[in-house]
Amino acid sequence: MHGVRAKGLLALAVVAVVSGCRIESGIQGPSIRSRSPGAEPASAEAAAPPEGNGRGESGAVVVAGDCGPANNHCLPGDVVFASTREFIEGRLQIFVARRTGEPDATGETQVISLKDGQSITTRFTFSTQSASPDQIGVGKLAIFPYHSSGGIHRNHASQERAVSSAWWIARVVSVESLAHGYIITSDGMKVSADAVRLVEGDSSKTASMAGAEDTHFFQPDHFIIATNPLPGRGRIQGEIGIAITKPSPDTKGEGLFIGARRGKVYWTRNAWRTVPATSDRVKVGQFVAFPYDTRDGVHQRPATRELALGHSWWIAKVVDTSDVFKGVITTANGMKVSVDAVRIVKE
Repeated sequence: MHGVRAKGLLALAVVAVVSGCRIESGIQGPSIRSRSPGAEPASAEAAAPPEGNGRGESGAVVVAGDCGPANNHCLPGDVVFASTREFIEGRLQIFVARRTGEPDATGETQVISLKDGQSITTRFTFSTQSASPDQIGVGKLAIFPYHSSGGIHRNHASQERAVSSAWWIARVVSVESLAHGYIITSDGMKVSADAVRLVEGDSSKTASMAGAEDTHFFQPDHFIIATNPLPGRGRIQGEIGIAITKPSPDTKGEGLFIGARRGKVYWTRNAWRTVPATSDRVKVGQFVAFPYDTRDGVHQRPATRELALGHSWWIAKVVDTSDVFKGVITTANGMKVSVDAVRIVKE
């Protein structure tokens, strides 16, 4: 896992083969199970202490509301972030800690949690640094505060909060909103750009996105990807894939992608370019992709960028267009889909 500090261990590139996909963990170090897609992480942190003043890395008094990158997010200079699990996909809850020993022969290090004083032995610690907006790239691992305000994860208001609250680690999947002051990570989380910390030594593969977004917030290097091929019947679940390496004859038809919903980096040949549908272009027998979310029983166009990137997409064949004049089609499995939510799959 890139960014995991485990001295004395050889870097291991973890690659698995699943239903035509080869998964790259994106981290150097030992591998253990992470949470399954869509599952919520363990319980949130205990109630945070009252707001107050603290002292930042320099020792100067940090007043409430001044916990931005200029003050190292109100974190002491000798702390790390730690977890008992490896980050592989989605998001992972982590905590602020201090090392109390050197790594042993297996790479395990003892740390003490600044949240509750618990001593833990783990192989998964992260040294981090504040980041400027131009350093935050698609594919990088981001660490940011657990709590959000107005739907955006923001800086803590004091050092007490910064060291005693939980934090998240997730993968950056969009920087298109930097002009508005935030980014989007896996699991569709909006994060204030000045609340982001980057993992030191993170060698995650990144993608350079360019080109205008269409009505579904797709850019030219966005595909629909899945772990399964197009279905002979029924439907399959997929997600937006951000191309690092596009499929080509040189790669035997496989592409390397960042899954926008899960943040997992993996090789797959199950990747398709898509275009927004119109009433006159959608036909019975076509494969189409459309968002997971529904309203009044009809799958709807994603209203925001984070919904498009952070949620699943279905792929199924069109079976009925008799209601297209109402702006609705029917796919396999009886799913009703608004025409403006449909993307035609280019096979």
